[in-house]
Amino acid sequence: PVSASVRAALEAAVEAGMCRLACALLGPAGAGLQDGRPCLGPPSSAVRTLQLATERGDGELVRAVLQRMPLELPRDAWEEPVVLPACRASECPVCFQTLSDRPVALCGPISPERPACPHFVCRTCGERLGVRCPLCRTRFSEVKPVPDPSEDPIAWFNFAASCDAQPPASVSSTSSTSTAQAGETCLSRASLERVLPATLPLDPQALEAALSAGLWSEWDTDRDGWISKKDFFEPFHGLLRWLLVHLHELKALVRVGEPPELEASREGWFVHAIDATRGSTPAKARPGLTRGEALCALLRLAGVTSLDRPAVDRFRDALSERWPRWADERGLVPLPNFVREGGLADYLLQESSAASAQRALQQLRAASACGEAGGQVEALAQLCHCAAGLGAPSPNPGPGVGGPCQSRTAAAAAGGTAVFVVCCARYMRGRGAAKAEGLLYGEALPLVLSALDRHSRHPQVLCWASRALAALALGQSPLVAAVPVEEAAWPRLLQAALGDASQVADLGRRLASWPGAKSMQGRRALAVRLAKVMGALCMMPGAAVERTFRDTMA
Repeated sequence: PVSASVRAALEAAVEAGMCRLACALLGPAGAGLQDGRPCLGPPSSAVRTLQLATERGDGELVRAVLQRMPLELPRDAWEEPVVLPACRASECPVCFQTLSDRPVALCGPISPERPACPHFVCRTCGERLGVRCPLCRTRFSEVKPVPDPSEDPIAWFNFAASCDAQPPASVSSTSSTSTAQAGETCLSRASLERVLPATLPLDPQALEAALSAGLWSEWDTDRDGWISKKDFFEPFHGLLRWLLVHLHELKALVRVGEPPELEASREGWFVHAIDATRGSTPAKARPGLTRGEALCALLRLAGVTSLDRPAVDRFRDALSERWPRWADERGLVPLPNFVREGGLADYLLQESSAASAQRALQQLRAASACGEAGGQVEALAQLCHCAAGLGAPSPNPGPGVGGPCQSRTAAAAAGGTAVFVVCCARYMRGRGAAKAEGLLYGEALPLVLSALDRHSRHPQVLCWASRALAALALGQSPLVAAVPVEEAAWPRLLQAALGDASQVADLGRRLASWPGAKSMQGRRALAVRLAKVMGALCMMPGAAVERTFRDTMA
């Protein structure tokens, strides 16, 4: 076949040092293309070509190979999803922006080629710092950017190795497969834990856990405790392959931008999910989501990084069990099966909301233990979204479902709460109601009340905790669930939930069945705490702006 002969010519050109010929073979208009894509051959040939090009120092050929490698490295998104964390990425210690955007190291003055200390900052802050590290006060003479492994992998490898305080004096000589010798440049685990969060937006704690759980063993192929260049270039499980795949995914997500809210635009979200993984391929060419695309989407919605392998395995098993409900004969989920009631979109919302609720509960417990009001505000806001089946708050929330930075007035808080109440009532009627009730009413409610007891005069805690209580209380009403979200307003909700004595009695019975409030003593304690909280809310300045909201609380 032509592709096989082209690969042979490419390898021969690289071996002979004929880099211009190799670049011509790799050119987008020349031979070496298959189905419109560059043909580098199997992973071993592709990595071998890159390794030879780096050894010969030909930057043009290195760039040509690196441009094509991420597209040709085999990866099954179902077995090997690539999902970077949406939050909790390593930050610049000065301005708290994501560190991996423009990271620099503080170098010199003894050795300008080596970092003076183990800390990284963003380029803007590095140029303003003066001559001392803001964390350890070590003196430095200049700042140097962290090399990009997708442009110069050897420079990145050497830089990461220079971050070791103690370079290896010797490497395992007992292993017959190890090519590392004494004095060879190698990477330690400690250096990777410092450099990787400055290269990719990674959670340092999640990275440390993943390395301990087996990721380090995959990269350290000869098990000698160091990553040599041979380990680095390993074509199937090496560190370079991992870096290129993740950087390619990150650039693809930046290219397509943020997706629309799944609850607000299911069809728009569906099209965006296909564009994010298939690039310029029209959605109609493959009209449906694959299992791998659905798994990656679920992990992103749930806020789970692919570094958390136990969580990935749980989500994969659950999705695999339910996949036949929505998939067609091709194994894809088409748009009608995605958007229909009980379809894949409903499942994604339910599972992501449950995962977000678990994280919010953990954060609320931790913030309650240390008495931190700010952490409790963030967790309470996330609980409101989870109660409404909306998952975590969006970085750019729309009207009515805003994050903690919105709701500057009582009127805005009231309008947002009305939307949350309707969404919560709908969520409680869905397939995930049993799991949601256990989380929200059994575990979240006591924590919400505890936060209100401790911070009864904190306006944001009071605002978001009251939102959560209103959503959980009126969300039990099936008549509230029937109110269209776009018509959510307090007069309408009050009429639906409390319009006559029978509706009030029905809602009272539902509230009395909350976990922790089934006994008479529990119901009395709950009633006293609710009355205390709502009374405090009604005394807040501006509470009279939205009278129906105040009356509901009362």
